[in-house]
Amino acid sequence: MSKTQGQALWCHRLSDDLSGVGLASVEVGEPGPGEVRLRVRAGALNFPDLLMTRGLYQYKPALPFVMGVEGCGMVEAIGEGVNRFMLGDRVAFSCRHGAFASALVLPAESLSLVPPGLDDAQAAAYSVTALTAWVSLIRRGKLLAGEIALIHGANGGVGIAAVQLAKHIGATVIATASSEAKLALARQAGAEHCLV
Repeated sequence: MSKTQGQALWCHRLSDDLSGVGLASVEVGEPGPGEVRLRVRAGALNFPDLLMTRGLYQYKPALPFVMGVEGCGMVEAIGEGVNRFMLGDRVAFSCRHGAFASALVLPAESLSLVPPGLDDAQAAAYSVTALTAWVSLIRRGKLLAGEIALIHGANGGVGIAAVQLAKHIGATVIATASSEAKLALARQAGAEHCLV
């Protein structure tokens, strides 16, 4: 089995100041059945990434680990049984860790084609925030058109995604944030009513 050589951002030891984080080489193998190997083009830094480097996140990968829970990449190898993707497809992905590497292998089910109009950085940053908003509003909250959605912290990534999703569904959006300046982001995303 051939391996691809590359670089990755590793957490070698837990620390409060990221002093345990650094670049080092990484080897990535061929994809197995149901898997795809990606050439990573962009990664998005999320709050869970920072918590993991301190040992404070609910999921605690064994040290050392490659950082990163979401990104955007190009399909460069396809495992047996994968029919949804072709070589060269641009995909967004989320994973428990490992996104901050030049290449990685993931289950094909964890990938989605990048919508037209998004650059790599934008595509890298929407998986976790959009999925969190969707699970909160749709799966758990069962939000429907005509209902009212109260979204706290509507100026952050998940909050903005929640405002946009609720508006798309047809809900009335009430947004909260800690300042008027932060509420400006919620208004731009479509919030009709804003509270500090």
